[in-house]
Amino acid sequence: MVAIVNRGLDRYDHLGNSHDFEPSPRLRAEQKRAVEAVLDSSDLAMNVRGAAGTGKTATLREIDRGLREAGQEVVAVAPTRSAVDELQKVGFRDAMTVSRLLEDQESQRALHGRVLIVDEAGMVSGRQMQSLLHLAEDHGPRIVFSGDTRQIRSVEASDALRILEQESGMKSVSLTGVQRQTNAAYREAVQTMRHSPEQGFAKLEELGAIREVHVFDRSQAVAELHREFRTKGHDTLVVAATHEEISHITDAIRRDRKEHGELEAGHSFDRHVPLQLDGSPETGSVQLP
Repeated sequence: MVAIVNRGLDRYDHLGNSHDFEPSPRLRAEQKRAVEAVLDSSDLAMNVRGAAGTGKTATLREIDRGLREAGQEVVAVAPTRSAVDELQKVGFRDAMTVSRLLEDQESQRALHGRVLIVDEAGMVSGRQMQSLLHLAEDHGPRIVFSGDTRQIRSVEASDALRILEQESGMKSVSLTGVQRQTNAAYREAVQTMRHSPEQGFAKLEELGAIREVHVFDRSQAVAELHREFRTKGHDTLVVAATHEEISHITDAIRRDRKEHGELEAGHSFDRHVPLQLDGSPETGSVQLP
């Protein structure tokens, strides 16, 4: 992987074809710099690095606009179906999963002369990353990675994006300013957490954003909070660390909704679960009321 990236340094025309492109005035200064850096790149691969909430999606949209105005065709991929759905929502209508691209020879042949945007690149495994880079050498697409190695990593082996950042000559441009959190104190706590998790959690605790619950009471507490927010009309996302915890919390929420008349009698369905004998990552499951 490192060798392929290094062989592609300074070997191409500028991605933006020296087209005079003016990024949207709605972008922050660092987002504009990221767009300009990508369009000015003469390398095989370029990396836009940024944590959640720093405006990567808006930056990618402007990169896409700049590339298209310069006559470049763009293909967007992401490691998961949910990430692909998000790409499609913001304008990348033909976005597909990395797995589909690597399995579809017709899609691979269509990459010739195009630019491949790889979103959530920190989740791409070593096997997939190697295949993507070989595609770039064999079929000619340039690659723009977008992701953060400090977020969720690949299910399969190898922290590929981190390896490229640390070991290759790939140029990266970083987005650091958090804009997702509108509350200034909360935004400061999130920014602090990136370089000092202990201090960041202390700030969140001061804000009352953390509630400590005994492990045996946690599922019921989450179910009650879920109902409280739902009653106020808020959409609520529950995140847990393990599949076992997810199961306990989901059961508690379902019981609570049944008790309050929101769910009726359940139905049982047979579900076929892949054994993953080929080494591919496990797929998720859906629980129905």
